[in-house]
Amino acid sequence: MHRNSKTRRPLRGDGEYRKHRDKRQSRYYWKRERTAVKREIQKTREES
Repeated sequence: MHRNSKTRRPLRGDGEYRKHRDKRQSRYYWKRERTAVKREIQKTREES
């Protein structure tokens, strides 16, 4: 079923979106998320 995944579009649109996002951003996405979280933590610490 998942052999021809490159040419055949999946039935669920969000699955397709997830696939594309993982392909393009997986390398940098988690890094960006982490830095954003760290920044948020620093902000909250400075405020309190």
